[in-house]
Amino acid sequence: MNKNETIAKAIDAMKICNACRYCESYCAVFDAMELKRSFSESDIYYLANLCHDCRGCYYSCQYAPPHEFDLNIPKTFSKIRAVTYHKFSWPPNFSLASFKYGGLLILLSVLSITGVLWGLFSGGKFFFSDHPDNSFYSVIPEAVIIWISAALFLFVIISFVKSFVSFRSFIGHNSHLRLKPVLKAFADVLTLRYLDGFGEGCNYEDESFSNWRRWMHQMILYGFVLTFAATTAAAIYEHLLHIKPPYSYFSLPVILGTSGGVLQIAGIIGMFWLKLKSDKAPYYEHLIGFEISFSLLLFFVSFSGFLVLIFRETAAAQFMFIVHIGLVWTLFLYLPYSKFTHAVYRFAALLYFHKSQR
Repeated sequence: MNKNETIAKAIDAMKICNACRYCESYCAVFDAMELKRSFSESDIYYLANLCHDCRGCYYSCQYAPPHEFDLNIPKTFSKIRAVTYHKFSWPPNFSLASFKYGGLLILLSVLSITGVLWGLFSGGKFFFSDHPDNSFYSVIPEAVIIWISAALFLFVIISFVKSFVSFRSFIGHNSHLRLKPVLKAFADVLTLRYLDGFGEGCNYEDESFSNWRRWMHQMILYGFVLTFAATTAAAIYEHLLHIKPPYSYFSLPVILGTSGGVLQIAGIIGMFWLKLKSDKAPYYEHLIGFEISFSLLLFFVSFSGFLVLIFRETAAAQFMFIVHIGLVWTLFLYLPYSKFTHAVYRFAALLYFHKSQR
């Protein structure tokens, strides 16, 4: 992909859209576009990350292919977002490797981390028979889990914050954050407002409307939130209430973690199903490996969590736990360079949008 050609094409497309305005109020992109009379590179990055890829504009556009104007806003903006993922990532350049070799890097990371953990803590034994209390901390010391997990979590937060600040500055939103735009942006994220296709859902499977894509995204989003809440609840149980793991099947950490895992797995399977049925014309095909590698990693993190729960009182518990930790730590390492980063840039774009609409 030639970045400059793609940006030039996007600028030309926005000029045509601004003159036509048939898609007025379809989504935030067109409301933001109408406030401008000319478009810079920073404007294109801003508008591309406002786009939620609902594809309503593509199927409504009289200038879409095979028209000579060849307007394909979803595909063009997908290309711009692909550039965004590594242009503003921190540390720089890692995202480009992830974009090209994400699946291989994930596999190597999982094998390396689980191999090291196995070599250090398994004692060369597959079974959990030497740990009759079934405590995972008797496999890997608690301090090791806490400190490495905390370091990786801090790395993710720093990376996301630096990416957010860099992108926000580039698109020209340098003013102080105000409460009202922040709340509106959060509401848009939590409800996935711009995946509703102005009320009828996205044009995803074909030219008909469907809310399935929005629902699948919400399942993944809220599943991720619930699994994080489960980890937080487990920390409260152990360090404030002094209740040591493993926890009962009806305890809050297990209920939250199980619910989150089910939602994530169902949402990921649903998204794969929708991708198989989707029209490929408005889709940037080079994103497929980038998206699938992250989705599969998230799927196996959730799935391995269930295996840990199911087999925690069996001889296989040690193996399951080490594999699960390897997958979780790989997820932390990969998160700043995965498709998940679109949430960072989209939130920044929504903040700027709501500030501009005042």
